[in-house]
Parts: sequence; C-alpha cells; structure tokens
Amino acid sequence: NKSTSTIGTGINGVVVDPTVPVALSSNIITDLIQQPQELEYYCGPATAVMILKSKQKSASQSALVGYSDLQTAKWNGTPWYADDTNQYVMSRTLNKYLGITYYCAEASPSETTLKNHIIFDINKDYPLAANINLSSTSPRPLFYRSGPLGHWFPIMGYKDYGNTIQ
Repeated sequence: NKSTSTIGTGINGVVVDPTVPVALSSNIITDLIQQPQELEYYCGPATAVMILKSKQKSASQSALVGYSDLQTAKWNGTPWYADDTNQYVMSRTLNKYLGITYYCAEASPSETTLKNHIIFDINKDYPLAANINLSSTSPRPLFYRSGPLGHWFPIMGYKDYGNTIQ
C-alpha cells in the first residue's frame, strides 16, 4: 500500500496545510530490509544500516561504530546523546552518509508529535530511527537482558491512520 502522496501537494485536488501530516490508512517503506545485529549491543548500527540501505547507500555495522559516527564501540551501545561535541549521533550519522540534513533528534515527543512525525516521514519515504529506554522493571521481549535497557529500531510504516507503527 505504498503511496506517492506528499504533504503540501494536496490529495484529490485539495491543498493541505504542510504542517499537518495527512495520514493515509496505511503506508510502508517496502525497501527497508531487516538486518540482524552483528553484536548484542549493535542495535544502533543495525538500525542505521537498514535506513541507509533503504535509501540506496551502503555502510557496514562495523564501519558505523567508530568515534566519528555512532560511537557504539566507545559506549558499548549507541548513545542517544554522546556529548556536547558529538551530540545526537544517530541523526548526525544518517545525515552524513546520506549527504542531507533531514534527520534531527527529538527527545521524548508527545504521542501526537511522534505520530505526526511518523506519518510525515514515512509519506516522504524516510524511515525513522527510534530509541526506547526500559527501566529494570519494564516488560520486554523474550530473551532480552534484565536491567535498564536502551534499544534502537527503525520505524518503516504505519497502519490505522498512524495509530499502529511498523
């Protein structure tokens, strides 16, 4: 159910406000292919590789873990915010490898803001890199380690007018 509709161009001849995303019933980026993590803590590099490959750019997980990119090797995981110099490493790395300035970080968006970002970005054919943080007591998928946990994953689509993400 891939759509070529874009924000601001109008749907069925009706011009829409470009600041308000238009939710189709569903939309998915079909060329985002899941990549297994090469190491247990390489969820950030795996997410970045999936997004880059969906935009026809290649990089390996091992190439992205260095200090000039995701800094995964330094922190034994990909940080959300590295330091005052490197700041938001995921958006910086995606922009660097894609040669754009599209990706930006937004900490703890509201549910509505997150939904609007997902709809807008997916409709423009840009997957999102999401990062969740789980406390020691948060439920988690089977086989995930206990204790506090941060995890990167790509968002490649939505259903139910943005109420369900993929």
